[in-house]
Amino acid sequence: MKRFRKHRIIRALVAGVGIILFWRGVWGLADMTPILSNEFVSIGFGIILLVISGLLMKEMI
Repeated sequence: MKRFRKHRIIRALVAGVGIILFWRGVWGLADMTPILSNEFVSIGFGIILLVISGLLMKEMI
């Protein structure tokens, strides 16, 4: 238990860097996808994903 308390800041930094690198990769893949290069199409896909995930979360709760 003490071991986790000592390294809490280091673990938080590693997790933060991991999240940032993950989203950097997602952003790069979205830039490489031709259909998502149009901002309006990208917004549409984003809204659809948010609606679907919201509905799924609502069903799970």
